[in-house]
Amino acid sequence: MPTQTSATEVVQHFTSRGRIALRELQKWKQRPGCEHVPQAVLGHTTSAPYTIAADDIMRLETKHPLGQARPQNVNKIAAIRNWRPDFAFTHLFHFMLEQHHGVFSWEEFRMWAQGPDVREWLWEPAQKLVRDAIESGFDSDLAHQAMQWRIGNSYYSFLRELYVIARFRECGIPLLCHPLADALFRADAWCEGMILELYIPNPAYKTAYTGRKFKAADFFTDQEHLTVLSLELPVQRIFGEVHLPTDETINAAVARLRTAAGQRVT
Repeated sequence: MPTQTSATEVVQHFTSRGRIALRELQKWKQRPGCEHVPQAVLGHTTSAPYTIAADDIMRLETKHPLGQARPQNVNKIAAIRNWRPDFAFTHLFHFMLEQHHGVFSWEEFRMWAQGPDVREWLWEPAQKLVRDAIESGFDSDLAHQAMQWRIGNSYYSFLRELYVIARFRECGIPLLCHPLADALFRADAWCEGMILELYIPNPAYKTAYTGRKFKAADFFTDQEHLTVLSLELPVQRIFGEVHLPTDETINAAVARLRTAAGQRVT
C-alpha cells in the first residue's frame, strides 16, 4: 500500500482533467493575505495517517475536547460559530500529526497550537475572537466554551477520519488522504477514482457556510472518472464521544466501494 501522499499528487489526481477543481485550487492559492497557507499546505506530505491502526484511536486517552459547552448556548456567538481561520483546522491537525508521528490527544494539540512557530495560525486569532466576543457583551465563560466547541468538534471529526482510513486499509482498501484534498475539495479520503465523503446528518453541515456548503461531488461534475461515495454515520446521542462508525457500517461501506469500483466483493 502507498505510504506517502504529496500535495503534487493531490493536485494531479483531482485537477488534471477538470476545470471546476482547478479553478477552486487557483482561487484558494490567490486569497489576499493568505499566501503563507498554500505555501505550507502544498509543501505537506502525508505519511503518519498510514501508520495509525484503528485501535490507536480506540485506545486514545484525551481530555474532553468540548469541555462543558452545549450547542444551544455556544452557538449564540455567531462570530465564533462561523469562524473560518486562514488555515483550515484539518490543515493544522495534519501538520501536528506528522510532527507528532502519530495520533495525539486534545491537550497535546492545545500545547502544540501555542508553540512559537504556529501560534499565529490558530491560537492567537482564536484568543482575539474570544476577547472580541467578551467585549461585545458575551459572558467570558461562554466565549471560551464557544471557541472550544468550534475547534473541539473539528478535532473529533479528524479522529473519525483517521479511524475510517485505518479500518479501510485494514480491510485491504488503500485509502489515501491529504489536508489539501480534505479542506479544499471535501475529499476526506480516496482510493483511485473513488472519493470517500464522511458526514453525520446535521442541518448545519453541507448546507451552511459554517459547515460544508459544497459537497465533494460539486467539484467533480466535469470529471466522470471520479465518483463520490458518501458514508453517512449514524447520529450518536452520547455527549462528548467521537462518533466512530460501527464494524457493520465500515464493512458495508467497504463493500459499496468495491462494488462501485468494479471489484469483486469478498
